[in-house]
Amino acid sequence: MDCIDVFSGFGGAALGLARAGMRHILAVEMNPFAALSHLTMFPETPVCLKNMFLYSFREICEQYRIDRKFCGLVWLSPPCQSFSSGGKKETESDQRSSLLFKAIEAAEFCPLAW
Repeated sequence: MDCIDVFSGFGGAALGLARAGMRHILAVEMNPFAALSHLTMFPETPVCLKNMFLYSFREICEQYRIDRKFCGLVWLSPPCQSFSSGGKKETESDQRSSLLFKAIEAAEFCPLAW
């Protein structure tokens, strides 16, 4: 099954998903060091180095020519500091909490993934 890994980080979730039989067709990460690590671990997976605050899920998928009919899973690991018990729990004032809405964008674009 094809999957997209958003907020992919260094590739930890991708490793587990790959071991579960998933085929990554795209990873999205804004940190260049994390993206390089992901690319080193998964050289066959394109890594989109973009800030999800600035781009919609649809824009990124269209840029990489992702066919929404064949994407079986979208894995999102957005920053959790604004929700975490170890964080400040400033959900309203922490811009990172709005990244959860990317899950809604992904669900609208890739209906099979949900």
